Amino acid sequence: MTGIKNASSSPFVIAINKGGIPALPSIFNFVILMSVIAVGYSCIFVSSRTIAALATVQQAPKIFAYLDSKGRPIVAIIFALLFGFLAYISIASSGTTVLHWMYSIASLSSFFTWGSICLCHIRFRTAWIAQGQHVYEIPKRAVFGVFGSWFGLIMNILFLIAQFYIAIWPVGTGGTGTAADFFEAYLAGPVLVLFYVVYKIVKWDLTGFIRKEEMDISTGRGSSVLDEIEREQKEAKDAPWIIKVRDFLLKDFMF
Repeated sequence: MTGIKNASSSPFVIAINKGGIPALPSIFNFVILMSVIAVGYSCIFVSSRTIAALATVQQAPKIFAYLDSKGRPIVAIIFALLFGFLAYISIASSGTTVLHWMYSIASLSSFFTWGSICLCHIRFRTAWIAQGQHVYEIPKRAVFGVFGSWFGLIMNILFLIAQFYIAIWPVGTGGTGTAADFFEAYLAGPVLVLFYVVYKIVKWDLTGFIRKEEMDISTGRGSSVLDEIEREQKEAKDAPWIIKVRDFLLKDFMF
């Protein structure tokens, strides 16, 4: 088996063949197929709704905000589905190279996304307190409070710094990396900066960070929020003592 780098070298395939169970390979194929389809459905759902939401706030073409009679963003769904045809790049002679650079663009997206989510949560909770609101007025609170978001933000920043270091000094090159090595490892960074700058120029948006005292924390709040707060307060009052201690440490103490 030395040197083999195809599907036959998979430990699952080897175990199935040695087990001598004829139906097992088909079962594994079915499970894998269902998993791939589920991931595909999830990606289409999330991406199409994201595109529609961007169009709603005028950060994407207006046509993507169109909803059919059942509330589905049909145009955004079709647009998201079209990206699936990029998979056929793999059959081209240079498909591996193209897909490799596409992976480079998306490789750091999770760090930027979750880092920004943590930062938004920190800013929101800071503004919430600064404007005289109480934490119990938020129906759904993060289990680890703001400290959890600070931890997530710091870890994402550290990961980005580590990846930047690897992009500048790739492992095994003796510190002599090329420009191609850098962009293969950190292409998402320049792309993010480019999109941000282009948006600021196109929209001529020269605003910076909004002060916590001026942030809008009221738009979108429904009347059912107060009912939700009262229900949670009643549940907290009737909860066992161990739950009350947990809530105090993770919600009250961590504001």
